[in-house]
Amino acid sequence: MYAVVLLLNYTSIYIGYKAAMKNYYEKLQVSKTATTEEIKKAYRKLSKKYHPDMHQGGNEYAEEVFKEVSEAYEVLSDPTKKAYYDYQVELAKQYVANQASYTATAQSPYQTTKSRKQYRSNRRSNVKIVKSQRGAKGIFPVFLGGFLAIGLLIIFIYQAEQKRLAARAKLPDLKDDRMLIYDFIQDHDYIDGFRNGLSWVLDNNKFGVIDTAGQVVIKAVYDWHGYFKEGIAPVKRNNKYGFINSKGKEITPIQYDVVEDFSEGRAFVMQNHQYSIINRKGKEVVKLSYDYVDEFKNGLAKCYLNGKWGFIDLQGNEVVSLKYHKVYLFNEGLAAVQWHNGYDYKWGFINKKGEVVIPFIYDDVNSFGQSGVADVTYNNVHQTINKKGKCLAGCFSQK
Repeated sequence: MYAVVLLLNYTSIYIGYKAAMKNYYEKLQVSKTATTEEIKKAYRKLSKKYHPDMHQGGNEYAEEVFKEVSEAYEVLSDPTKKAYYDYQVELAKQYVANQASYTATAQSPYQTTKSRKQYRSNRRSNVKIVKSQRGAKGIFPVFLGGFLAIGLLIIFIYQAEQKRLAARAKLPDLKDDRMLIYDFIQDHDYIDGFRNGLSWVLDNNKFGVIDTAGQVVIKAVYDWHGYFKEGIAPVKRNNKYGFINSKGKEITPIQYDVVEDFSEGRAFVMQNHQYSIINRKGKEVVKLSYDYVDEFKNGLAKCYLNGKWGFIDLQGNEVVSLKYHKVYLFNEGLAAVQWHNGYDYKWGFINKKGEVVIPFIYDDVNSFGQSGVADVTYNNVHQTINKKGKCLAGCFSQK
């Protein structure tokens, strides 16, 4: 019985110690003598593997491990916090040792002094006990209960460990661009994230580009940057804008007041309040005289002048006259436009030639989707129509 009590006491001390003092060295998988650089390297490796961004859709085990790794790195990377942590660990170890020593030296209920022996002798002389019954009904059930408790504890610990290992085994071995940011995060003031093998970085308040090997592709000389689209990105330097390609070559001078992203091989630029269209080589295609021009989609871009909207093509030709109050981009060959019919503003649909396909009778509309239908509002009732203007749902309201 004493052995069972002693074992349970040791177990409770161990569990209490493990709960009270987390092993940060074990979390980072480093030794207690690890250098600052080794700790940093271990953190970068583990944070890269378990970061929640690497496990879209959710992985509770990865999130928990990432929190533990981050907590461990916060302590071990700071010399002051690390020293205090090591001190607390030593105190905890001494406490466990003292508790164990106290337990080992504490007097057992079955340890007897001379007076106890005499007392028990006097008691037994007055009470008749069959030794076989005393063994069966006394200490045996206690031992059996103790071993049962220990067995259940071992099974619980084993199952918890197996569950942890199974969750860890499910983690994918991700090696895509999203993980590479953690390889170079310590080398730059800021790293934006890799897209198509390139990432913008910030050094000394200037932006440049590195590749997946960490090599500089574009020197950090720009005050601002956009993202690469069609292999070209807008940049800013000395309050002027221009374009560079993915090799760092400036395809236009850095001279514009306003620029838009490239779309379908064209981009809008403005200099001295004059809009122009340029191609991928940075050459001007045509000068424009509009107040605003949007990006191209399906070969057309909407443009605005004197309060009216229309559309131009890739060569700058006006294919839909500027006469509409509002316009949406073309989808499925049709664009929603709003026009004043003499009484009120109503919506309808036109094709790329500017021809009216669906008359101006709707209070509100959405663009056509890939399914070939659009949601509209007619006389304050929601309806669904096809590309010929035929009502498919909510049509009873037109009777």
